[in-house]
Amino acid sequence: MSRKIGIISMLLGVLLIAGAVFLLVHNRQEDQLSGAAADAVLQQLQMVISEAQQEKEPDDETVPPQELPGATRPALPQIQIDGQDYMGVLSIPSINLQLPIISQWSDAALRTAPCRHVGSLEEDNLVIAGHNYSKHFGQLDQLKTGDLVVFADLTGQTYLYEVVELERMPGTAIEQMLDSGHALTLYTCTYGGQDRIAVRCNRK
Repeated sequence: MSRKIGIISMLLGVLLIAGAVFLLVHNRQEDQLSGAAADAVLQQLQMVISEAQQEKEPDDETVPPQELPGATRPALPQIQIDGQDYMGVLSIPSINLQLPIISQWSDAALRTAPCRHVGSLEEDNLVIAGHNYSKHFGQLDQLKTGDLVVFADLTGQTYLYEVVELERMPGTAIEQMLDSGHALTLYTCTYGGQDRIAVRCNRK
């Protein structure tokens, strides 16, 4: 009887190890595929932004229209690539990160690139969600107060932000995550998946 229990325990251990190895390999493959997909889209968006910047007149007004008295800023343009609508490029120089940003959140979209969850650039309440893939938001916890974050929209306009706070909170703290009072929030899951890491930023 004890020998049977030992064999069953050994088999269960082998199955658990095999399952863990399979999950690790699967996650790494998904990470690599997502990184490659984001890189391909990034190149296209960078071309669009570069062309938009070249088309601007040298004396173009650089102050965002919403900061001018009585002005109303039109909705920012988007471009569709492979069935997803993109709104611009996010850059974080301190961790050597550049990513395309999808304008609407979905589980499927997150496998390609981070997504706008809620809010907007114009209203200074933009929240961007991303998976913790190594080439997506997996390095957010390495950011420090004062780090620069740059968002470039498809017109060539750039928005400069400064990291002011890093927060770790449970996944159930949805209201706290989405309504922070900061101009920009970037967030991702921890590797266990139970908590969230949020990077709060304000305009420079």
